[in-house]
Amino acid sequence: MWIIQTSPIQWTQVTASGAFIPRQAGVLLYFKQTLFIMGGWGGGNDNQWYSSSDLGKTWNVRGMTTWGYSGGLIRLATGVVTETSMYFMGGYWLQGSKYYYNAVYRSDGTSWMLICTAAPWTARSN
Repeated sequence: MWIIQTSPIQWTQVTASGAFIPRQAGVLLYFKQTLFIMGGWGGGNDNQWYSSSDLGKTWNVRGMTTWGYSGGLIRLATGVVTETSMYFMGGYWLQGSKYYYNAVYRSDGTSWMLICTAAPWTARSN
């Protein structure tokens, strides 16, 4: 995990690896002074979500996510943060062919809740 300082511009490695498997096409959000990572794929399925309150130095397993299908992960989803919630939406699951989703999940930072199984937009990935 690397962080960047902008004045002057400087990258700093804060840890060589997190508590999670390396992944691509996941979602990283910053909410209530905490980093959250979820979704994606990294050579294996991991439906857990993780948090770090020290800018990535240490990571904690938060639990199993409520999304993911047939033991797989949602890839290329989109994450959005508001003042009171995090949102995870869209993406696809790959099992032979791609299955696109337009479900929306919300979290207060402690658990995830499905709020819409089919949003009014076309199912898609990021």
